[in-house]
Amino acid sequence: MRIAGGAPVRLTNPLPGGVGVLAFRISADSQRVVYTVAQEIAGRIELYSIPIAGPEGAWTKLNGELPANGNVGEFRISPDSTRVVYFSRQQNIDQDAWTVPIDGGTPIRLRPLVTLAGSRVNYGQDTPLISPDSERVLFYANFSNLAYYDVWSAPVDGTGGIVRLTETTVANSGATLPSFSVDSSRVLYVFVQADGTRELYSAPSAGGSSVKLNGVLPPGGSVWFYTCSPDSSRVVYRADQQTFQVEELYSVPLAGGGAAKLNASLPPSGSVSEFRISPDSASVVYIADQDSSGVLELYRAPLAGGGTVKLNPTLASNRDITTLEIAPDGGRVVYLADQNHDEVKELFSVPLAGGTSDHLNDIPVSGGDVQDFTIAPLGGFVFYYGDILTDGLPEILRSRIAGSSSVDVRVSGPLVAGGAIDPWTWAALPDGRQVVYQADQEVNGRDDLYVGDICLLCDGFEAGDLGRWD
Repeated sequence: MRIAGGAPVRLTNPLPGGVGVLAFRISADSQRVVYTVAQEIAGRIELYSIPIAGPEGAWTKLNGELPANGNVGEFRISPDSTRVVYFSRQQNIDQDAWTVPIDGGTPIRLRPLVTLAGSRVNYGQDTPLISPDSERVLFYANFSNLAYYDVWSAPVDGTGGIVRLTETTVANSGATLPSFSVDSSRVLYVFVQADGTRELYSAPSAGGSSVKLNGVLPPGGSVWFYTCSPDSSRVVYRADQQTFQVEELYSVPLAGGGAAKLNASLPPSGSVSEFRISPDSASVVYIADQDSSGVLELYRAPLAGGGTVKLNPTLASNRDITTLEIAPDGGRVVYLADQNHDEVKELFSVPLAGGTSDHLNDIPVSGGDVQDFTIAPLGGFVFYYGDILTDGLPEILRSRIAGSSSVDVRVSGPLVAGGAIDPWTWAALPDGRQVVYQADQEVNGRDDLYVGDICLLCDGFEAGDLGRWD
């Protein structure tokens, strides 16, 4: 349905009792919806595509002929909205990866040159994965050895061969968490050794020698999380690389080289808990108990290393920062912390370059606090969820991202007695002024879908734009 309201359009045909849509995805150009459901044959899950505005039943089936016990599993839409890659047992072939145009056509098998009998694609939530440039797709498969599931790369349109990116050589080892670099040139993955050690590797997307990115790990040490910088120059990862069970932050060139530690020396039992890379790839902002054991605070370091800056004012020994996000323009960092009152989480923002932090939310009622937040896509506002006005009754409010004198605006509507907003199903819309949320707002026990709108004049005034005023 339209965000502005109106009659919802049912896209599937009426489904039989006990049958429901399993998964759906919207194409990046907002033109089509791809979904899986057993809508034609009982118990047979198939893949369909339909224009996002309907009409009802105007779907196109994307998968090829399935055997009696065949189903479609995971699927992804390419970022350019032209193709769908999916897993299925099709044409009496064991589970495999297929590609098809999003508006229908003949599915193509992604492994035309691999013929190892009994090999198959492994079902997994993190694959298939399509590159940002829509050129290649990643998936797990035991195409070279039935005992091992490696990461493979193939052209997303099915033309040409596939290449193995991992180099499995040890029993009970394997790769996990594959991802493309932002520029699509390389693939990153964590390789889990037979003893459980996790190390970080990088390989060219179209095939070639892989390289280990992390430094030498102590016994029991591992890489636990990584992300690629927006400019694809470096990879930042968290690992207990220097001391077992002390997770610290490192940065390394995408194609390999010496890893630089980003955080300063940590006290005993200290560690880095969370980090983000700035949109301009110049800095990394992270949370760590770097100055005092058990007190989590906010720091900034250059992407390639070279000294840290604490962004928050010094916290009392029983306070900490729990969550951070960087604004889309890279100007400010928003974070949750019990900075002012013990055990009362509130919302703050601080310039990424350092400076005075601003308290964004109104003073909460006794027992209230901020529980979650999101920065509006255009960056000027922060929406947050919390029981600020009434203890135990969380609502969605909006504040400017900077300015301690900011006045909160309630975005969600008043709730009926006993009503509540679902904390997991609210999101800011791309226009930066609206929030969609689910709540039993009017009838207790009946969840409906709502759009909260803070725009009064809809001429830019609320965002501080006076360009239409004389």
